[in-house]
Amino acid sequence: MTTEAGVPQEGVEHEGDEVQVFDVAEALRHFPSGEAVALAQSSRSEIALIRMLSNGQEPRRHRAPDPDEILVVLAGEGRFEDSSGGRSLQADQGMLIPASAELGLSNPANEELLLLSMRTEQTDVRGRNVPSDVVVPIPADLIDAKGIGHTLFAYCLDCDTIGISPLLMEEWNVGSLLRMNCEYERAGGILKARLPRRMVDWYHLGALAENDYQLVPDDARTRVRLELRQPR
Repeated sequence: MTTEAGVPQEGVEHEGDEVQVFDVAEALRHFPSGEAVALAQSSRSEIALIRMLSNGQEPRRHRAPDPDEILVVLAGEGRFEDSSGGRSLQADQGMLIPASAELGLSNPANEELLLLSMRTEQTDVRGRNVPSDVVVPIPADLIDAKGIGHTLFAYCLDCDTIGISPLLMEEWNVGSLLRMNCEYERAGGILKARLPRRMVDWYHLGALAENDYQLVPDDARTRVRLELRQPR
């Protein structure tokens, strides 16, 4: 087989995917600077090479909503900016970027920046994270004290309560039955959160009307509890 990087691969079948061998040096010879190149892909993971010119911008590349991402600097110097500030990483240094984080990336040096990007989705035998048609409107100012990334997190807290936050809350991670990504759209000051289908099925929810639930925020404005009222 051949990957998007155009590098010949040797593989054998293994659980629906193939074992893939990639060559970074070969990919560098085939593709010009300034591009992001997929080196290997499977149904649950992707490895890519990101090339950035001096003082260039982040290449446009796909990032799935669920998995975290690992970036490793192969050569050059990268500047990374997030909500907590910024820092520079040199060759052989890297970082783990959680799915909720928004990250800016630049190359301040006078040489090309090479990054290895690795993303692996968590295998969930109980079902994939698929959004439903059940939408919960949440005022953004109830949960935006520490910023809101490209996804929210929904937590099964008990049989009548769903927690929603833009943050990975350790207390809820430990105490909840399940945590899943929750897609949303912003309409002015309202976040329209689409509950995951698996949660909707588990709570036996139909379309939620305003009198079917109550939103209970916390004082820190980082999370809300969706307390269900409708009989299920």
